[in-house]
Amino acid sequence: SAPISSAADALALRYAFEPGTNVVYSVHATAAGRDTVETLHGLVSYAVRAASPAGITLAASATVKRERRAADGFAAPGGPDNAAPSLKAGSFRLLESPTGTSPRGAGTEIQLDPFGKILRDPAGGSGARLIGNLLTAVFDPLPLAGRAVWRATNECLVTAEIRGQETWLPSREQIFYTLENSTPSVATFRRQYDLRTAPGANRALRMSFSGEGTNTFDIARGIPQSVTFSGTLDETTDAGAKRTE
Repeated sequence: SAPISSAADALALRYAFEPGTNVVYSVHATAAGRDTVETLHGLVSYAVRAASPAGITLAASATVKRERRAADGFAAPGGPDNAAPSLKAGSFRLLESPTGTSPRGAGTEIQLDPFGKILRDPAGGSGARLIGNLLTAVFDPLPLAGRAVWRATNECLVTAEIRGQETWLPSREQIFYTLENSTPSVATFRRQYDLRTAPGANRALRMSFSGEGTNTFDIARGIPQSVTFSGTLDETTDAGAKRTE
């Protein structure tokens, strides 16, 4: 593979889905707390409605199942829940599946540009990019040609449950990207992730979520091959501290 400097100079990562095709990803996510372990697994599908330099339109749908068990392996209260599955990590809901359909049917419509900027988001564009919406989690922002290091910052809202009531907490999401390897057909970049509730957003609940992972990108097809992530969510409430891996 080429050294990072020369690879970045020649590399032009762009999303370029082929109209009329379907792209399907297998999803497996786990949130392990002190007492319980939650798992979200299934498939996320994208039917490519249109693709041009101005933007890409996808009809996205998810068929996922949430399972919950105690840390000792036995069944735990609160699972499974497949009506509107998401991954529950402490007081927070991650990788939610928005409901709704595209104007042309069969899925929730997502639009993005070739650099990965989300132009139409079924969640309204307010959630955390990496861990908020299951349907857009695979789409990292891509760099301008010649850059081996780039970043994305997002002022967002995260879903939490405080004293039995659902609420949204203002937060800041920062993702740092580094190109690690590149061949003529595939590029791999690392992402370091940091999400924190805004200071003073809610004194009853504070959260930080950090970790890292990789995105293996198919250059020829213009789509992600695989995305991985591992992180730790720490939250502090009036009752004390809690950690979820």
